[in-house]
Amino acid sequence: MKFDYKEIANGFLAELSYSIQKISTKDGTLNGTLNGTLNGTLNSTQQKVFESIKTKPNIKAKEIAVILDIPLDTLNKQLKYLTSNGLIERKGSKKTGGYYVL
Repeated sequence: MKFDYKEIANGFLAELSYSIQKISTKDGTLNGTLNGTLNGTLNSTQQKVFESIKTKPNIKAKEIAVILDIPLDTLNKQLKYLTSNGLIERKGSKKTGGYYVL
């Protein structure tokens, strides 16, 4: 993060800026950026899962599997990938909790 400020007539102007954040892949290499689009860093299924969670915060895994018509085991792998890469998180209890975009 970068912080700059300059004095102006009646006070000062502050500016915060962030450099592009890199996302790690399964093999530990850096690939793509979180800023901008997610294309190129996520496969099509991961993108669909991410968008489902973004559209409906607190969505349950079973709901995502039904909406996207994919097996729950496949979905769980995608959720694990998205969680481990800091794109989503699970909040709440097993019964009432759901997934959220970070």
